[in-house]
Amino acid sequence: MLAGCAANTPDSSFPVRPHDIDVGRIDPCALLTSETRTALGVRDGESSRNTLDDGVEARNCGWDNFDTGTSYSVQIVGISAEAAVGSGRSIENVAGYGAVQQIETPGSAPSCALVVDVDDMQMMRVLVLSTHYVDGRPRPIDDVCGEVLHVATDVVARARRLAP
Repeated sequence: MLAGCAANTPDSSFPVRPHDIDVGRIDPCALLTSETRTALGVRDGESSRNTLDDGVEARNCGWDNFDTGTSYSVQIVGISAEAAVGSGRSIENVAGYGAVQQIETPGSAPSCALVVDVDDMQMMRVLVLSTHYVDGRPRPIDDVCGEVLHVATDVVARARRLAP
């Protein structure tokens, strides 16, 4: 394999990556720059860890903007993004990387996530959740998904700069 080329397998659901990103040693809270945090109206993130159903540990960081009712999170997980591919989910492009779009409306608060294929055995999940209502209606899911694409693009660019 040539240096800098990605090793997606031929049966991958994703396009060939522009470059693998080793996010294994990156602090997820470092993935939003101060400029991005200012634009989103959030302060420093709060880190956490959790164990997924399959026993894999996830490292997380979350940010909240209580004025707009919007929460943001970045999760780094040591499994392939292929695990997120499923029925009714689309493959999107985030700065040249394939990403699975996950849309959920728990109760009536819409959320949209992008699970980004950054390496054969690592993924980043970027999520935006909106609890903001206008005239008694939740924020349109297309707006929430548009925002997560913007945030995920910034996160991928930052991860490329921070990766070893």
